[in-house]
Amino acid sequence: MAEICRRSQARFRGDRRLWISPAMYEELQERSFSPSFPQVYSLSAITNYRLADWLNIFGFSLDASARVQLSLPTQRTCELDAEIYDAAAELNWFEETKAEEFANAVVPLSSWLTGKARRRIDSLTENLRTPFRYFKIGSHDAYAYPDLLPGSVVRVDPRPATDKDFLRAQPHRIFAVEHARGIVCAVLKLANGGRVTLCPQSVAYPPIELKLGCDARLLGVVDFEFRRLTNSEAPSVSRKRARSSVPIPLGPSETIGQYFHRARILAGLSFQNASNRTRSIARQLRDTRYFCAPSALSNLEAGDAFPRHIHKLLAVTATYGLPLGGFLAAIGLPLSNTGAEAMPRKWFKASPGASTPSQSSSDLLRFFEARFGPIPFFLRHGLRQITSLPGPSALDFFWAGETRDWNHPYLKNAVLFAVNRRSKNPAPSPSSPIWAQPLYLLALRNGEHLCAACSLQDGTLVIRPCTTASRTIIRLRLHEEAEIIGRVVAVARFLA
Repeated sequence: MAEICRRSQARFRGDRRLWISPAMYEELQERSFSPSFPQVYSLSAITNYRLADWLNIFGFSLDASARVQLSLPTQRTCELDAEIYDAAAELNWFEETKAEEFANAVVPLSSWLTGKARRRIDSLTENLRTPFRYFKIGSHDAYAYPDLLPGSVVRVDPRPATDKDFLRAQPHRIFAVEHARGIVCAVLKLANGGRVTLCPQSVAYPPIELKLGCDARLLGVVDFEFRRLTNSEAPSVSRKRARSSVPIPLGPSETIGQYFHRARILAGLSFQNASNRTRSIARQLRDTRYFCAPSALSNLEAGDAFPRHIHKLLAVTATYGLPLGGFLAAIGLPLSNTGAEAMPRKWFKASPGASTPSQSSSDLLRFFEARFGPIPFFLRHGLRQITSLPGPSALDFFWAGETRDWNHPYLKNAVLFAVNRRSKNPAPSPSSPIWAQPLYLLALRNGEHLCAACSLQDGTLVIRPCTTASRTIIRLRLHEEAEIIGRVVAVARFLA
C-alpha cells in the first residue's frame, strides 16, 4: 500500500483528488469500509486491472445502471448505458440443439434452446463492442407516437449523422436530435439555411425549428425498437411544453456543476424529482447510501466537483441518464486511462453456479447478429420491465419469421415476439385505437402461426382487420382450427 500511495502521487501530480492516502491500509481492514471513486480509479490505473473489476471487488456493478433506468418512469427521452463493463460476467443460458435454420415461419426459441447452463458473456460472442446508442422514449416528448411508444427502447445508428445527404434522402425516417431542452426522436422536415423542424405525428406537441450545428445536434437515425405492448405509458403534453419556445444555442459545459445542471434540465427533473428517483434506486438496490437529498444535488451544480462516494455517483448518473463512460470523459477521468487487464476470477465471490467449460460461441446469437447486429447484453437485466413478464424464459420468445404480409402496421419487420402464455382469454379494448388492440399469437392446425387482434365468441375466434386495406374478417373454431398460445406483450422490430 505504501508503494501504491507513492505511485498515485507520482502519476497524478496535478490532480490531488486521485491521491491515495496511507490511511487506506487501516481502512481496508474494516468490514464496512467503502472506498471513494477516485481511490478505485487510481487503483485501476496503477495496477492495470479493469475499473469494473475493482468496483466488483467492493460490491458495485456498473451494469446495474441500465437496469434501474429501465425500471424508472421516464418523462423525457434519455440515453441508456449500453456498455458491457464486465465481459466475464456469468449469466443464465441454455444448451443449444442443432436446430434447422430459422425460415420464414414463426418459430419458438425453445426449439433451439433446452436445459440450463451458466455461461460467460465473452464465451457466447466475440462481438461485444457496438457502434449504436440506445434511448428510452419519454412520455412528454413522444413526437414519433404511435410509431414509437413512450417507454420503448430504441436503437440509434449514429453513422448517418455524418452524412449530409442522408437526411435529405430519407425524409420519412425517424431521427434522434439533441437540443438544449432535451433529446427527441422525430421525423424531420428540412428548411432553408440548414434548419430542420421536429414534426409531431399524432400528439399536439409544438413544432420546433432548429439549426443543426447551432441549436441542435443530430445523433443518428432510429432503426430498431423494443416495444412493450402492455402497461404502456400514454403520451402527454404539459402546458409549458405546449407553447412554442425560442431555440437555445448548444454550448459546452465549462465546469462539472454546469455539466450536472445541463443533464438535469435535459432529463426534465427538478431537484426534488431527481431526489425521489434516487430514493427509488436506493429501494431497488436495498442500500440507503444511493439516496441523494435535493440539497446535495443542488450543491453539485453550485460547485465544481463530482460525487466522491460511489453510491452517489452511480445514482446520479442513472437518474440523469448519463452513460458512465461519457460522464467520466466529461470530468477528465476517461476510462481509457484505467487498467485493461481482467482480474483473476478466483478473487471474486463464488458464483451461484459453475459456468459451462465450453468456449464455443452461440450459434443462435450468431444467427441474430447476422440480422440484428451486436446483441445488446446490457438489456438482460431489463427483460422484466420490457416484457412485463415476472420470469421470462425461452418458452416465452418466438422468432417472428416473415411478417411483411401481415396486415398489422407494427408487426412488419418484426424480429422477436414475447408472449404471455398465461393470458389466453382474448378480449378487445374498447378505449384503444385499432392499432393498439391486444394481440394474440395463434397456432393454426396446418402448422402456421398468426398474430392478430381477436375476440372469442361462442367458441369461435373472430380475427379483426387492423388496417383499412384488409377488410376480411377471419373466423376460426377454437381447439379445432386454432389454439391460443398467449398474448403478445412485447415486439422487437426494425424501423424500415
